[in-house]
Amino acid sequence: MRATIVDSKGVPVPQASDLISFKVSGPAAVAAVDNADNASHEPFQAASRHAYQGQCAAFIQPTGPAGKITLTATAAGLKTGSIVLRGSPEATR
Repeated sequence: MRATIVDSKGVPVPQASDLISFKVSGPAAVAAVDNADNASHEPFQAASRHAYQGQCAAFIQPTGPAGKITLTATAAGLKTGSIVLRGSPEATR
């Protein structure tokens, strides 16, 4: 899932480099994060990542049976964003 930093009018802010933290609730976990910055030395296996050109992404992995999965992105001084997904039994195979 991609996180994009936007201004108060919803316009993307490409120069933003805020640290975005991801949290999952439900039968899943954050498997990796990335921001497409080839010069970055931040680890992929983490729950947070600095935005690059205003964006970063979290990759989630199912950890249990089907169910509601909520991925939340937070950053200091920015509005929290969430997305709700539904895991399926096939996703854990």
